[in-house]
Amino acid sequence: MPAAAPAAMSDALLLPLAARAGAARWCPGLGFRDPAAERLAARFPAELARLRADPALLRGCCVRAQWLDRQAADFAAQHRRVLVLNLGAGLDTAYQRLSRVLPDDHLWIDVDLPPVVALKRALAGESARQRLLAADLARPHWFGQLPDPAGRAVVLRAEGVLMALDPTAVAALLHRLARHFEPAAAVLLLFDWVSPWMAYRGRRPSCGCRCPPQAPPLRWALEDADAPSRCHPGWYLRAEFDAMPACGAKAALHGMAHRWLTGRPLCGCSAYTLAVRPRPGSPASLQTSAAPPVRPAPWAGAPARR
Repeated sequence: MPAAAPAAMSDALLLPLAARAGAARWCPGLGFRDPAAERLAARFPAELARLRADPALLRGCCVRAQWLDRQAADFAAQHRRVLVLNLGAGLDTAYQRLSRVLPDDHLWIDVDLPPVVALKRALAGESARQRLLAADLARPHWFGQLPDPAGRAVVLRAEGVLMALDPTAVAALLHRLARHFEPAAAVLLLFDWVSPWMAYRGRRPSCGCRCPPQAPPLRWALEDADAPSRCHPGWYLRAEFDAMPACGAKAALHGMAHRWLTGRPLCGCSAYTLAVRPRPGSPASLQTSAAPPVRPAPWAGAPARR
């Protein structure tokens, strides 16, 4: 039966939920489906119906989620013990999409502000393998509530959240994450981003379309691929994805023009690995988590320049 939406359910929470729940409509050829999002969205038909988002914007949400899912799944397949932190998780149902490909020894923690965590706990609850953590990402106190990362492979997923934070807060967060997870066996950082131009225009990261009225402004932008390593020298680029070509003809044209003018994508996703402390007995003075960093050129998802 449809339920009345709590006050905490803003457009910032509804938009990605609507995108994933309607993936079969927005992007039928993408091969992306989220049954858990479909079930959750069915509880709030009136709230989702009032959203007036461009279909390309909704498609962009699915395109980015699919790329981040693949990166996380490929990384998790290489390890026996995995810890996943889903930062700024909102009503994300990534755990339901990925739980079957995670190793038996895994722990997934969704992190968000207290009102959002309370809402998600009421709607979906927790389990032994999936926990909820109420925290403000801009403050460091919540790191003390995390399990010991030693011996675990760690996935740090920040989908749709860094762009809403102040640039100073993003820099501090990336530094703290690197410092805290240095003892881990391997670390993969996944996030989506917008270009400085798109952040300046205050638009959402998919096709350049205006976002719903309640959506937060875009405060942070990825200036270049080396930006995370300026926050902490341990971050190394592993892979990047230009989301624009997959968001429709209009979005692809916008992305092509921006790349021609600036040499950079308009928006996309990135994967970074962390240079972690050497384990006892290791002959290397420094070892990188997972595979050696790869800096693809040109941008993944865009045709190569001849």
